[in-house]
Amino acid sequence: RLVMQSYRCVLGWSASFETAAEGLIAAASIALSQIAALTASRRKQIAKGIQDIFFGRGILAERGIQAIGQVASGGSTHWLAGADSGLRVSANPASPWSQWQPISDAGNAPLPGVTDLFVHGTKVYIATELGIYLWDATTGNHTAVKVGGNEMAAQTPRCLAVVAGQLVAGTNYTLWRFDETLHSWNQWIPAGGGIELKLAASQIMAATVGGQDFCLVAALRLMHCANLGGGGATAPDWKSPVLRDAHDQELNPGWITSSCVVDTTLYVATAYQGVWPVQLSNDSGNLKATVGAALPVAPEPPDNKPGMGKVLRLVNDGNQKLYAATTNGLFEFTLQPAGGQWTRVAGSDKTVITVVLPIGGAVAAGTAAGGLWVRQPTAGGGTEV
Repeated sequence: RLVMQSYRCVLGWSASFETAAEGLIAAASIALSQIAALTASRRKQIAKGIQDIFFGRGILAERGIQAIGQVASGGSTHWLAGADSGLRVSANPASPWSQWQPISDAGNAPLPGVTDLFVHGTKVYIATELGIYLWDATTGNHTAVKVGGNEMAAQTPRCLAVVAGQLVAGTNYTLWRFDETLHSWNQWIPAGGGIELKLAASQIMAATVGGQDFCLVAALRLMHCANLGGGGATAPDWKSPVLRDAHDQELNPGWITSSCVVDTTLYVATAYQGVWPVQLSNDSGNLKATVGAALPVAPEPPDNKPGMGKVLRLVNDGNQKLYAATTNGLFEFTLQPAGGQWTRVAGSDKTVITVVLPIGGAVAAGTAAGGLWVRQPTAGGGTEV
């Protein structure tokens, strides 16, 4: 708790949440070295523990390209890549970064600290450290306009989605819903209060279970959900379903780093326990969550051990494949037929993949230090990156 309180103070001095976290870790390392009672190994252990706290919240992991997207307009396809330096667009993802066109605000300034993109038709909603912006690909220019006012001024937007027909933004503190009539953001909470997303690298998702629509939000160590029926879309009754195994034993996922929904199965990526398949069922309007065994990982040479690191982003291709952006490469899992394993399909044990987006037969991946990769089928039936 002390570490996160200190981090929030440091964040007020920095425009980058990664820079703030690194500054706090560096300061902690210096302070620890001045405590004579601590051995060198103990100092390293404490410093690593602090770093893991940030890592589990998706902070230090998201360097380099943090968001990618694709939008079609006027017969052309535009690729988008967002990073700390801003958002850029290109018709050719293989072009050098210097040839990508920057998307700027109305004052011709870059959009700082892009954290997420949500493409809705020809419109691209952009989450940045200074709020939400909108770029319309049909305009022909490279100017994005601010969405709403300064309602979220003290918070950092982390994820975007459209739920029940309205744009929803998750920040490091709570959920916001955009009112197009009033052109303003309102906290998406019931009369009695709301939830905190804190600093988890989360997604906002929608699922239909037992004929009823639900919104799900991954937040740190919990999965929050709300039934959207019966007025729930306006004033949701947020609950946290207990994750239990088939023997009704309660399970603790630790840090939830990412998640995605496929039909009525929620796949939860944990920081240290792999990816869990969670079967969702409707129990009188409430979600029941039953956890299965973690998805297996294929062993790799030379030691014939599983080589999958921490999952930073988990997505479904809209069909029967899952993709995981991890701290050591891009991994793929085939859901059907059963019996699959996570297999590395791009990168090495030294490649940090920060974000992944399946597009048609191709898969785009943003990296921490290697730019944007696109893995696509070849004429001979294989793939190339």
